[in-house]
Amino acid sequence: MNDAYDGLAVGFAYKNIELAIAAALHAEKLACCRIDPGLYRGFVDPTHFAAEAILAAVKSGLSINGNVHWSERFVMTARIPLGQPLTMSGEIAMIEPHPRGSHMRSVFAYTLPDGSVPLRTERTSLRLDPGRPRPAAGKVPAPPDLSAFETVAEFSFEPDLVARYSAEGNNRIHFDPDVAKEFGFRAPIAGGVMGVRHLMAALCDGNGPPEAFELTVHFRRPMFWDETMRIMATRRTGGGYDQLHLVNSDNKIAVEGKLAQAPQRRRPDDHG
Repeated sequence: MNDAYDGLAVGFAYKNIELAIAAALHAEKLACCRIDPGLYRGFVDPTHFAAEAILAAVKSGLSINGNVHWSERFVMTARIPLGQPLTMSGEIAMIEPHPRGSHMRSVFAYTLPDGSVPLRTERTSLRLDPGRPRPAAGKVPAPPDLSAFETVAEFSFEPDLVARYSAEGNNRIHFDPDVAKEFGFRAPIAGGVMGVRHLMAALCDGNGPPEAFELTVHFRRPMFWDETMRIMATRRTGGGYDQLHLVNSDNKIAVEGKLAQAPQRRRPDDHG
């Protein structure tokens, strides 16, 4: 692959970035997903930081064109208010060959001025090489058993909003039909974090987002920019979600989410 990812190695440090998520930007990104920013009660949707981690590659001089999100992990110990200054730092923790390109994992920490780290994220992605043919299809797995899941919500992606959401990263696989076809997709695909925003919204209640939780999401298949999705979930004994999936109209899981730690709640006015 002859692009900006050539020569990268484990330990590559992304540029440290000073962040303070403004309410207007936060609302704009949620609007692209048709999500009410009022759900968050003045706190940042944790998904927003996963999106900032993607942009960290661009700000560090790397190309993300053709990148496909593979998985994302959030470990949160405290909610982050809108406008709160913090520093995002990260590095590449793994690079491995893949039949369609390369598989890479990056880890990020979000540090407050007092030195505390309320959030850590881990992103894995597949860097597609258009010069490599798609591998022959293997054995088709059995369809997932969703009988224990309930439908929590339904939403549809909209092409213009998908394009608007992803424009700043300049990953044309999300908004250019010709580029999407070049990489083997029938149409542009919605960024994985757009789907995760809907899962995070499902975790909100009248007090806003949870205070502390651990969520791992795997992106099982592309979500096209014109698809309708269902949020399907199972609940823990005693309440709260255990699994949260995005399921397409063919009843196939596109995004699989698992909560390893039950969310903890705080009052909406508690920014400590």
